[in-house]
Amino acid sequence: MKRIIFIALGIILLAQYSCKKVQPEMKELDCSCAKETSAEFDIEEIHAYGYDWEKRSITDSTFKEKNIAFTAKADNATYKWYIGNEILDTKSVVRYFSSDFTGQTIQVTLVVRKKPNYICLPNDDGYDSITKTVVITNRNFDSSFSEPNPTLEGVFRMKEENGSDSVDITIDMYVDTRDRVTISNYDGNGSVSPGSYTSMGTCMYRQMWWEQYKFEMMLYNKPNGEAILILDPKPLIEAPTYHYKGRKIQ
Repeated sequence: MKRIIFIALGIILLAQYSCKKVQPEMKELDCSCAKETSAEFDIEEIHAYGYDWEKRSITDSTFKEKNIAFTAKADNATYKWYIGNEILDTKSVVRYFSSDFTGQTIQVTLVVRKKPNYICLPNDDGYDSITKTVVITNRNFDSSFSEPNPTLEGVFRMKEENGSDSVDITIDMYVDTRDRVTISNYDGNGSVSPGSYTSMGTCMYRQMWWEQYKFEMMLYNKPNGEAILILDPKPLIEAPTYHYKGRKIQ
């Protein structure tokens, strides 16, 4: 009997010792990726030719008669949009604003709810609401070239990435048998790249992609005032690449 008891005690002690050995060590909690619930969203003007070619530009104003996308940044949440008299519940919403909305300021509200992370964010209640506005202007693609364009046309004070000196670059948009864009002082030495006779591209309220005389051009005058200008040489043309950042000064 004593032998049986001894064996049983040995088995219990061995099991306890084994369990202690395989217990994982407690690691420090990593909350670096934790974010509070946010209803932040993007407003994008959409320019599309068919289904296989689409450009989107984050903006606060758009051309008239355009599709506008409203997209929540939060994932894995429930969404409730209030756009005019509509109430919608998807992460992203696209609506077309006809000429009837020209000159109007559209108010958009998003309410987001999601399961809060009480461990990393004990004060997060899992709820947020944000209201933004977007202006439907009286401008369109054609008027961007035939009339003054205060958003994309003018003088931009720019600096190349990793550069030390700034340059003033002038963008001129005009019509001469077709829409054209001239870039003056693009290299800081007074050089001018005139509008191409084969120019093609996309122009929206704040952003333009354009096939220019020497360059494939992208100009973006962001809602926060930062401007980006990228000039990449067209195929078979030997020219430097320019990646500028700055702001519009005139």
